[in-house]
Amino acid sequence: MKRTKNHLKNFLRDRYFKIPIHLFAAFFLIFGLASSASAQTSINIKGIVFDETGESLPGAGVYLKSNNKVGTVTNTNGEFVLSLPSGKHTLIVSFIGMEQQEVHVEPNKLQYTVKLKDQASSLQQVVVTGIAGTRSKATFTGATAMVTGEELKSIGNQNVLQSLRSLDPSFVMVDNSMMGSDPNTMGKFEVRGQSGVNISSIKDGFSVDPNQPLFILDGFETTLQIISDLDINRIASITILKDAGSTAIYGSKASNGVVVVETIKPKEGTVRVSYNADLSLNIPDLSSYNMMNSAEKLEFERLSGRYDYKNWTSNTNQAELDQLYYYKLYQVERGVDTYWLKEPVKTGFNNAHSLNVSGGTESILFDVGVSYRNNDAVMKGSLRESWGGNVNLTYRKDKLNITNSLTINGVNSQNSPYGEFSTWANTNPYYTKHNEYGEVAKYLERRESIYSIYNDVYNPLYNALLNSSSGSEDFNVVNNLQFDYRFSADLRLSGGLGLKKGFSKTVDFIAPENTKFDNSNIYEKGSYSNADITNSSYSANMMLSYAKLIGQHQIYTNMRGEIAENQAENISLSVVGFPYGTNGSPSFSYGYPTTGRPGYATSKNRSANILYSLNYSYNQKYLFDATYRLDGSTTFGSKEKFNTFWSLGTGWNIHEEAFMNKDIVNNLKVRGSYGTTGNQNVGGALSSNIYGYYTGGTLFGIGQHLTQLGNQYLKWQQSKQLAIGTDMAFMKNRLTLVFDVYTKKTDPSIITLSLAPSTGITDYPTSLGYLETKGAEVMIAFSPIYNRAERIIWTLRASGAHNKSTYGGFGDALSSLNQEIAEKTNENKNLERYTDGYSPNDLWAVRSVGIDPATGKEVFLTKDGVQTFNWNIDDRVRIGNLRPDMEGILGTSFTWKNFSTSLNFRYSLGGKILNTALYNKIENINVEGLAYNQDKRALYDRWQNPGDVSEYKAISMTSTTPISSRFIQKNNYLSWESANISWDLSDQNWVIKTKLQGLRFSIYTNDILRISTSKVERGIDYPYARTVSFSMRATL
Repeated sequence: MKRTKNHLKNFLRDRYFKIPIHLFAAFFLIFGLASSASAQTSINIKGIVFDETGESLPGAGVYLKSNNKVGTVTNTNGEFVLSLPSGKHTLIVSFIGMEQQEVHVEPNKLQYTVKLKDQASSLQQVVVTGIAGTRSKATFTGATAMVTGEELKSIGNQNVLQSLRSLDPSFVMVDNSMMGSDPNTMGKFEVRGQSGVNISSIKDGFSVDPNQPLFILDGFETTLQIISDLDINRIASITILKDAGSTAIYGSKASNGVVVVETIKPKEGTVRVSYNADLSLNIPDLSSYNMMNSAEKLEFERLSGRYDYKNWTSNTNQAELDQLYYYKLYQVERGVDTYWLKEPVKTGFNNAHSLNVSGGTESILFDVGVSYRNNDAVMKGSLRESWGGNVNLTYRKDKLNITNSLTINGVNSQNSPYGEFSTWANTNPYYTKHNEYGEVAKYLERRESIYSIYNDVYNPLYNALLNSSSGSEDFNVVNNLQFDYRFSADLRLSGGLGLKKGFSKTVDFIAPENTKFDNSNIYEKGSYSNADITNSSYSANMMLSYAKLIGQHQIYTNMRGEIAENQAENISLSVVGFPYGTNGSPSFSYGYPTTGRPGYATSKNRSANILYSLNYSYNQKYLFDATYRLDGSTTFGSKEKFNTFWSLGTGWNIHEEAFMNKDIVNNLKVRGSYGTTGNQNVGGALSSNIYGYYTGGTLFGIGQHLTQLGNQYLKWQQSKQLAIGTDMAFMKNRLTLVFDVYTKKTDPSIITLSLAPSTGITDYPTSLGYLETKGAEVMIAFSPIYNRAERIIWTLRASGAHNKSTYGGFGDALSSLNQEIAEKTNENKNLERYTDGYSPNDLWAVRSVGIDPATGKEVFLTKDGVQTFNWNIDDRVRIGNLRPDMEGILGTSFTWKNFSTSLNFRYSLGGKILNTALYNKIENINVEGLAYNQDKRALYDRWQNPGDVSEYKAISMTSTTPISSRFIQKNNYLSWESANISWDLSDQNWVIKTKLQGLRFSIYTNDILRISTSKVERGIDYPYARTVSFSMRATL
C-alpha cells in the first residue's frame, strides 16, 4: 500500500499537475491541522506576499517562529493559507534574496499583507558609520557606498578587499607588478586617490602607508591585515565613507576615507548551524614573459660579440672562447632548452572552512564561529595559513542591550625558499638543472682562467634546496564590549570598550652554503635575523544620541567622547656565521655582523576626541548635516597637541516634490558637503628626539648620539574636502545612476628635509607644501529584464573613476631630494620629481624621437625641442602619469529562478608605465647581462643595418642606454576580473527533506585574461595567478 501511494504521488507530481512536492506537503500539513480541530480550536490565516515594487512572490516561505515545522509556501499568486491554534503567534515570512520579516498574528485578524524588502536594498537604505550610529541613506548628505556580503561573494570567495574593489570605483588597489599574487604581501589600497606625500623616510617602524584608508570593524579601529584575513562568510556589509560629510566623524584619521566592516549578528530564534567550504586552484600566470629559448639566446650572444676576443680588453684566447661557444652549441643541438620559469612554481590548492552556530532567546543571543584558511600559493613553499574564532554574546533586558565580542585569530606565513621569481626567469635555457651525475650542481658555469672576466653563474635550484627559511607568525586577541541603554524612544546612551593584544614574530635564515656567501669568510657565512613585535591598544567611548520626529521635522543628533592608546615594542636580532648543515638556531652563530647588535624600538601613541554631529531633514526633502570634532594626539608636536575638524552638508530629495512622477523617478537626490579631515599615518615619533647608543664603550661608559631631531611645532596634516554628487533611480529602480565630483587639498603636508652632514642628522620632519587631488566617479546600472515575481533579472553595470593629484607650496625646499633622484635615475628607475604644479605620479624623462635609421643611434629632444644625439638629465620633462585617466568595471549579472551568473571586466585607460623589460632585457644588456636570459625582442627587433627602421638600438654588450620616453608606454588594458555561477537549492524538495534551511553552490574564476597595449613583465619577484574556485554553503 505504501509503495502504491508513492507511485500515485509521483504520477500526480511529475506527469499531470507538475506541482512541487512541497505544496502537497503543505496541503497535507494544513489538512492534518484542520483534522485536529476537535482537540483544540484553530483559525485559518490567509495572506499575500509582495516585494517592494508590488509584485507578488510565489514560493515564499511562511512558518511559525516557535516551530518552523509548521508552515507553508505561497502559491503562484503569492497567496498563502495556514491553519494555526487560536491565540497570538509570530510568523516568519522569507524569500530568497529578501529580508525575512516577522508577522504578529492577532486573534481577531485573519487577513495579512506582507511586503518583503530586497536584502541589498534594505541594507543600502541605511549608512553604517561605524562609530556614530546608523543613519538613513535618504536623509544623509555624505558620499557613501555600501555592498553586502552576498555581493562580495558574487565576485569571489578568497579575499574581502579584492572583491570590494570590483564593486566600487573609488576603492582602488594599486597594482604591484613586483609581488604579483604573493599571499604574504599586503596590498596597497586608496580611496579617492592620495592625500599624503609618500616619502618613505617619514615612516617609522610601526607606521603604515600614508595614503591607506582607515578600517573599522564592528565599531572599533582595526588593521589592514585583520580585514584582509577576515572570513568573507562573516561579513554582513561593508560601507565606504568617501568625503568629509561622511568621514569627519573620524577627524584626524579620515583624510584617506574610511572602510566600515560589519559582521553578521546573531538573530533570535532556533539554533542555526551553517558551514561554508571554499576551495580553489591557483594557476601561475606566466603569459607576460617573452624569454628566448636556448638557440635564440646563444645566437644573441654570438651577435653581441661575446665569443669574439676583439671585444675584450684583457688578454683573452679565441680558441678557448670558441671552445665555450661550441660546447653550448652542442648542448642546444642535443635538445637542452630548460624552461626555468616553471621550476619554482606549481598549481596551488587553497581550502577554507568556516562553521558558525547562532541563535538565542528574546533575552540572550549567541554566535560562535571558527574558521580556517590555507592559501597554498603558486610558488613552491609559499603559503599563508590563517585561523580564527569568535564568540559573540548579546543580553537584552527591557531598555538595556549589552554585547560582547571576543575574537582570536592567527596567521602563519612562509616565503618561498626559491627566492625571487626573476632569478629563474633570467637563467639561461641552455643550462641543465642537473649535471652529468644527476646532481644539482652549485654552479651552472664556472669562470676560470681567461673566463674570469665573467662572474660565476650559480644554479638557483641549488640555493632553493638548502634549509633556508623565511616566515612569520601572528597572533591577535580582540575583545569589544558595547552597551546601549534607551531612556526613551528618542534618547539613548551607548558606549564601548575595546581591548587588543597582538604578537608578531618574523624569522629569516639563509644557510651558510648559499652562493651569496661564496666570497665571505667562514665567520660570516650564513645569516639569521628575527623581529618580535608586541602591540597592545585600548579605546573607550561614550555617546548620547537623540532622535525625534516633530511634524515634518526629523532630527538626529549625538555627542560622543573617546580616549585611546596604542603601544608597540620591537625587539630585533641579527647574527652571522653558521657551520654547514645547521638549522638556523642563533645559538650556533659565530656572532653579530660588523658593528651589529640587538635592536629595540618602542612606540606609544595616545589620543582623545570629542564629537558632535547633527542630521536634520524637513519633510524628507531638504537635508542638512553638521559635524564638529576636537582631536588631541601625541603624534604631532608638543606645541600642537589639539586640532579641530568639521564638515557641513546639504541635500535635496527632488523626487519627494509634488511635481515629480514617482512611477518614473524613484530617487533623485542632489547632495554636497565641505569640511576638513586629518591624517595620522605619518609615523608616531616625528615630534620627539630619539637617541641611540654608540657601539662599544669607554672607561666613562657608553656614549649616546641623536638619531632623530623631533619637531615640537609639527603641525597637523589637514585635508579640506569639497564633494558634490547625485543619486538617481528610475522605472522602479531598473535604472540607477550615481555621480560624484570632488576636490581634496591636504595642507600642510608632512615631509622630511635633508640636513647638512655636519649636523649629524640626515633629515628633519616638517610641515610644508600641499597636495591637491581632484576627481570624479560614476556608477550606472540598468536591468533590461526585471521580473521579480518570476525571479528573472538581467542587469548591466558600468563604473568609472578619475583623479589627479598636484603638488604645490614646496618651492625649492625639495631641490636636494630632486637632485638625488636625478643622480640615481638610471640606477633605480625612479622617474619621480617633487615639483609644484605636477603630480606625484608623473613620469619624468628625456624625450626621444626614436632610433636614427642611418646610424642606429637614439635621437633625443632638448627642452627647447632641438634634436640631439646627446642625453642630458636637465632635459627631462613630464612624459605621462602612472594613474589612468579613467578606470573602472564593466559587468553583467543574470538571475533565472535559483540560478545566477555574473561577469566583471576591469578597464584602465590613459595611464603610462615604464617598461622595465624594454630597458633591461632588450637594451642595456652588458657583459654581466649576457650571463642571463633576455627578451626575444632583443634578438629580432633591434637595428642591424643602415636604413633599418627599428624601435631598438643595435645589439651590443658594451653600449648603455639612458632612460628616455622611448621606454615609457601607454598602459591601457582590459582584464577579465571575475566570473561566477551560483545555484541556490534552498527551496528544493529534497533539500527541505534533509531539514536544511539553505544550500548553495558557486563556481568562480578570477584574473583569467588580460589584454594590454604594453607588453610588460608582470609578477617580477612573485608571479600572478589565475584562480578557479568552488564554494558550498549549507545552513541547518
